[in-house]
Amino acid sequence: MKLSKYFPFLLIFSAVSAAIEIELSLPSFPDIARAFSVSEEVIEGTISLNFLGFCLAALFYGPLSDRFGRRPVLLVGTLLFLIGSLCCALAPSIEMILASRFIQGLGAAGSFVVVFTMLSDIYKDNEAAHWIGVLNAILTATMALAPILGGYLNLYFGWSSCYTFVAILTAIQLTLLYFYLPETRKGQEIQIKETLKDYGQLLFSFRFLQSSFVPTLLAAGYMSFVSVIPFLYRDELGMPLSQFAWHQTAIIGSFSVMSYYANRIANYCGEVRSAVVGSFLSVFAMTALFILACLTAIPSVLFITPLMCLFAASCSIPFAVVFAASLSVVPGKNGPASSLLMSMRTLLCAFTIQAAGNLYTGALFPTAAIVAICCLASFLLTLRFYQGQIKPAFSLTNQQVQDVA
Repeated sequence: MKLSKYFPFLLIFSAVSAAIEIELSLPSFPDIARAFSVSEEVIEGTISLNFLGFCLAALFYGPLSDRFGRRPVLLVGTLLFLIGSLCCALAPSIEMILASRFIQGLGAAGSFVVVFTMLSDIYKDNEAAHWIGVLNAILTATMALAPILGGYLNLYFGWSSCYTFVAILTAIQLTLLYFYLPETRKGQEIQIKETLKDYGQLLFSFRFLQSSFVPTLLAAGYMSFVSVIPFLYRDELGMPLSQFAWHQTAIIGSFSVMSYYANRIANYCGEVRSAVVGSFLSVFAMTALFILACLTAIPSVLFITPLMCLFAASCSIPFAVVFAASLSVVPGKNGPASSLLMSMRTLLCAFTIQAAGNLYTGALFPTAAIVAICCLASFLLTLRFYQGQIKPAFSLTNQQVQDVA
């Protein structure tokens, strides 16, 4: 199939709005709460409902794109995301925002699932790895910059401007996809029983569940803190919106940058050593933050932000490494494993984000406790997953590790 040289960039651009929607709107959370006179707990629901929609839809986009083709399914997902974004921007009530965020989640899942699937349809081996690397690099960069843009949009145009920006960007994406996106795989008959059987096999694989919860727990802890930080920094510490945006960008950027280099680090240091050391450092960072939260209600941001940057940077390595390993735990089930992992991750994130909102009292302790528990559980699962490989891995020199890899 001969495709335009711009084809991969069209796919990458089609995922940008879905990637930045949360980070872009986070700085405006306190303002949304004040605008509708609701609690932080209710605003946390805008993320958890978004993730719930993503979780439910992710299980279906893969099979639907097999049955009806990639192009129409991606167009429908993008249209759903556009509808949700417009409704958020024009919402007259918090109930409307909550419902619209759920719709956004339903649509966002299509962008991620189908885009990765279309890239794998066309590109193989090293070429596929190259374009997936480019995709991750662009998305992580935009995610890191999104809080700054969202902060200034909110500062000058109000909280709804963040959703308006996402809606405009999505409308451009939908137009380009409609006119220029080719089909990479025509629809064909699929067996529902086989799909359910694949999911059942994965759910009953202890080793798959063990490995899948390593990145899932890290993502849950990370998102729990990110969802609370606007209220902690802006409402409790009185930090100006523009200043807060830079703190948030530092934390998100730490995760994004290290995610981009995670594979290179694993290739140099070895998969096992990278995953174990990264997981240990994330536990160290969150243990220190938890101790500080026990000593004072809200420690200085000079401690909170650097420790969260260390946590975000270190957890991104086992997040990427163990996620990749978990896809091959059950041979021949990469596609269903990816969809199931994405659904499990967003479901647990929705639960922990809502728990962080329910327990938030204006102090750091409840959120620090949630993140610390997630990190410790992930670290123990990492040790269990690599049981028997840890001692040999740490006894090798760097050159020996590279030779083995």
